[in-house]
Parts: sequence; C-alpha cells; structure tokens
Amino acid sequence: MRLLLPLRRLLTPSRRAGSLALVGTHWISDYPDGRLPDIPGVWRTDGDGVVLIAAETDGLTVGERPFGGEVRLTADPGPADRARVAYGARRLVVLVREGVWGVRDYDPQSPARRAFRGLRATPYDPRWAVPGRFMPYGTVDRTVRVPNADGRERGLGLGGELSFELDGRELSLQVTVQQDGSPWAVFADHFVCPFPPPGNALDVAIAAGERTLE
Repeated sequence: MRLLLPLRRLLTPSRRAGSLALVGTHWISDYPDGRLPDIPGVWRTDGDGVVLIAAETDGLTVGERPFGGEVRLTADPGPADRARVAYGARRLVVLVREGVWGVRDYDPQSPARRAFRGLRATPYDPRWAVPGRFMPYGTVDRTVRVPNADGRERGLGLGGELSFELDGRELSLQVTVQQDGSPWAVFADHFVCPFPPPGNALDVAIAAGERTLE
C-alpha cells in the first residue's frame, strides 16, 4: 500500500483533466458580451444557472454530442473529466462561487501538464507524525472572509479546531472546509484557493510534506 499511494498522488494532478490541465477560470460577469477568452459561444448568467448559445460550427459538444443552439447549464457536480461541455479535448466546467458564475477551462495540452515531472517532498520523519484531537464546530456556521489566490475575498467555512502537541508545546489550527474540492494554486495559477484563516500560523518550521513541483 505504501508503494501505491505515492503513485496515485502523482497520477491524480497529471490526468488529462487534472489540476495541472487548468488554463483558465473565467467569471462570466467580467465579460459583458458573453465572450470568454479562447472559448467559443456566448455565455450569460440567468438566475441560478448559465445559458450557453453556440452554433454547431463552433465545435462545442454538450453531453458528448455536437451542440448548436441554446442550453441552460447548472454547476457541474463532478470531476472535470465529467463536465458536460467540451471543446475538442478541453473540458469546460461550469461553477458558482457566492452567487458568481464562472467557467473553468481544462486543456490536456497545458504547459504545466506537459512539463510536470513529479512532486518534490520532504523525506519522511516520524517526528512529525503526532496524535491530534479534533473538535468540530458542529452546526454552528463559522465563516470568515479571506483573500483568495485570484485577489478576491471570499467566505471560508471552518469545520473545527485541531489540537496537538509538538516538542512539548500545545498547538492548534482551525480546520477549513474547501467546499469545491479544488486543489491548491501551486498546481495552476487559475485555481481560487483561499489563504489560511486568521490565526492559522505556527511559529515553528514544519519540515514535512510536499514542497514544490518538479
């Protein structure tokens, strides 16, 4: 099992529609004419969904069938490779954040995916494997506003507090709930991952885990 987990960790971001394939996250409200960068069709928000208008000659498919006309779309619930809208090998994922609708563009020919050679990680050291105590916040809604990687501020849900002892010191961190399951922005500049919540900083260096892409 210890041999399989690192391999799976390497394969997941490098899938054809994995995190390294993301080349754009476009918020539809930023494009009043409905024309997203390098994406065919006209995209407009309509209440709790998105309306896409395109001609068959645009080369889009919806539900794996050539598309021409008008279709109403809601947010894609699953992984990017199951997105309903595609443009050739690219997958166009519809998403919504705090009422703002957008489209993520996954391209298997992205420079980041083609250049990926692996993940550089710190060698395992049992010193950093310590027991912890998780105290969930329960049904209490604890949301804080934090900056995101794209420069915008959004709400971040907090699920509870994790306490642990390290070198004789009692430390704690707030555990966040990343609602869309997005990877961190280290894989692609177009992910909107949040910055840590206030107070989630330790005054000790933790020499463990993944460090950089190779």
